[in-house]
Amino acid sequence: MLRQQQNQLQARKMAIPRCCDLSNYRRNKKMTQAIMLGTISLNNMAGGLEKNIIILANHLANKGHRVVLVSLDLEKAKPFFEIDERVAWIRAGVSKPHAPVTFTERLNVIRNIRLAMVQHDIHKVVVFTHGLLARFLIAGLGLKISFICSERNALAMYNFIRQ
Repeated sequence: MLRQQQNQLQARKMAIPRCCDLSNYRRNKKMTQAIMLGTISLNNMAGGLEKNIIILANHLANKGHRVVLVSLDLEKAKPFFEIDERVAWIRAGVSKPHAPVTFTERLNVIRNIRLAMVQHDIHKVVVFTHGLLARFLIAGLGLKISFICSERNALAMYNFIRQ
């Protein structure tokens, strides 16, 4: 299936973006399911969410899972926390994270996410913010992938919840 999609891309004269290049990614044949973790940015972010995503990714890789982190960072982004070498970090962004994007840029991000899903044979996706969920769902259309959205918000943001 991967070869077929690569041939289709070449037929359309579209090169696989550098963010999805797998030449430096080590595959371990003993590893189990492929899990994708998605977030907006890991570039020099020292927050609790970023730390916990990386801790989770490293733990899953240590347990034998193939783990792919996807962020909307640009190619030169560097993580604040150390990412295990067995974890692939795909920087799928086409502009700075949190910056306004055009419709075309949004489609390019979705394409980059889909390429990563196909190339890494992803089975499960956990997206760590509801704002990204739609992009990941669209990218996964037609693929047999289970999705989870992990969101953390203050209950005070919702006026229909009594405290």
